[in-house]
Amino acid sequence: MIAHLPVALFGLVLMGGGSRRMGYDKALLKYHQEQQWQHCFSLLKNECEEVFFSCKQQPNFIAELCILDEPGDSFGPVTGIISAMKAYPSVAWLVLAIDMPLLDAGVLRKLVQARDQTQQATLLVGPTGKCEPLCAIYEPAILPLLSDLKAQGPRFILENCALVKRVILAKSDCLQNVNTAKERKDFFVAQT
Repeated sequence: MIAHLPVALFGLVLMGGGSRRMGYDKALLKYHQEQQWQHCFSLLKNECEEVFFSCKQQPNFIAELCILDEPGDSFGPVTGIISAMKAYPSVAWLVLAIDMPLLDAGVLRKLVQARDQTQQATLLVGPTGKCEPLCAIYEPAILPLLSDLKAQGPRFILENCALVKRVILAKSDCLQNVNTAKERKDFFVAQT
């Protein structure tokens, strides 16, 4: 039997969207004591050797940590994941969407502890069976599949990939996306 060396785990905050539905840059919103980009960076830094941001354009506040999406590609978050994997092809990526304010360190720790490097990805699944591709670990071996099927989106890819470890969550509210001003208002109402 061949022993596999551990593959380094880097973090990637997905913030390459235009925040059109929110009407304001989601990275700059505050749900905690800091802006969301700082909060996501801190969560990932606890679990990863390095942390980067997936961006369409370089924001001034994190320019040195940006991996720019490949020009011409517009396949949503999968474009950012592919760009990061091409920039650092020998590492695995723990990706986290910028718009998940309820995600906490405990959930990320559970995902990282469940990581299976013999699979192409490790992802969270809610109690209804719905997978969350924007809070998942992508191993280097999945890059060809992502590149071939990028137009289908990451959820389709992971739901139809045989080599995926699924981590079942008892509750999935931590995976809630906040994409619009109304959803943000509802989020704060629910927190009081």
